[in-house]
Amino acid sequence: MSTTINLDHGKPITYESALNKDANIINQAAYLEAATELYQSLWDQRQTTEALAQWIRGGFNVCIPIEVQSTRGDKKLIFRCPMPHKLAEAKYPGTVDEKLSSKVGTFLSNPNAAYDKDDCRSQMAAKGLLRMLSHHYVDRKRRNGPFYLQFTNLHASNIFVDEQWNITCLIDLEWVCALPAEMLAVPYWLTGHGIDEIVDDNLHEFDMIRQEFMKIFEAEETNIAPRDTPMLATIMQEGWESDGVWLWHCLTSINAMISLVEDHLSPRFSRLSSKTEEIISQYWCPDSAEVVERKVADYNGYKKDLEALFSTD
Repeated sequence: MSTTINLDHGKPITYESALNKDANIINQAAYLEAATELYQSLWDQRQTTEALAQWIRGGFNVCIPIEVQSTRGDKKLIFRCPMPHKLAEAKYPGTVDEKLSSKVGTFLSNPNAAYDKDDCRSQMAAKGLLRMLSHHYVDRKRRNGPFYLQFTNLHASNIFVDEQWNITCLIDLEWVCALPAEMLAVPYWLTGHGIDEIVDDNLHEFDMIRQEFMKIFEAEETNIAPRDTPMLATIMQEGWESDGVWLWHCLTSINAMISLVEDHLSPRFSRLSSKTEEIISQYWCPDSAEVVERKVADYNGYKKDLEALFSTD
C-alpha cells in the first residue's frame, strides 16, 4: 500500500488520515487529473487571455487576471472559469438538483457518512431532533420575511480591510442569499476555534468577544436608522439567549451537527444518551434498522475502495 497519495491542492494524505476525513477522499483524488485537464484546456486557449499575469486557484474556480483594452480605457478584470469536475454533473447527472435537496439525502448518499451502527444512530437521532425542536426557534411571525442577504459561509478571507481595519470589500458574493433574520449571528471563528470546539472555557471566551461585537453591531444599526429600534441586534441577542443560534449553525455546519445538538441544544431539554439516540433513531423511518445496516455496509465498501486507491498494485 502506498504511504500517501496527492490530492487536488498538492497536499499528500495518508490512508489513516483519509479514513478519518468526513469528505469523500475517493472523489477528491479524481479531482487532480480533472484539474490538470482543465488547466491544459485553458492553456490551449491562452490566445484569448492575453496579458496573462497569474492564475488564481480557489475551491471551485480558476481565476485568470486579464487586462481589457477599449476606447473607454483599460480595465483589469478577473476571468473566472468554474471547475466542472467539482460539480460532478458530468459523472453523476442530476447532482446539481441534488444540491438543492435536504441534508437527509446527502446523509443517505454519502458512503462514508457513518462509520458504525452507533455513529449512524447518533446522526439519525440528531437530524430527527432538529425537526422536533425547530418550532421552538423558528418565529412564525417572521416566516414570510423580511429576509436578509447573508453569506452562507462568511470567513476572514472574504473580507478586505484597510490599514485602519475598516472593511473595504467583500468577495465571493455568489455565496450570498436571502435568509431568515434568525440566521444572523456573530461569526463563530472570531476566537480561532472550530464551531464544534466552542464549549466550556472556549464558550466563555467566545461570549466575551460576542458581547463586544454586539455592542458595535447595535451602534452601527442605530446609526443607519436612528429612529428605529435596533431590530437585528435584538433578534441576534434573542437567538443567543435561547440557544437558537446553534440550531441555525446545524444547517450551515452539517459536519458539526451532532456536536452542536449534544453540547448546546439537547441540554436545555435533556441530556442525550446512547439509549435515547437509539430510541429516537427508530422513528427515522419504518425500516430504520435496514438504513443502519446499509450505511455501515456503505462505509465498509468505502474503506475497501480507499485501500485500493492507496494500493501500489
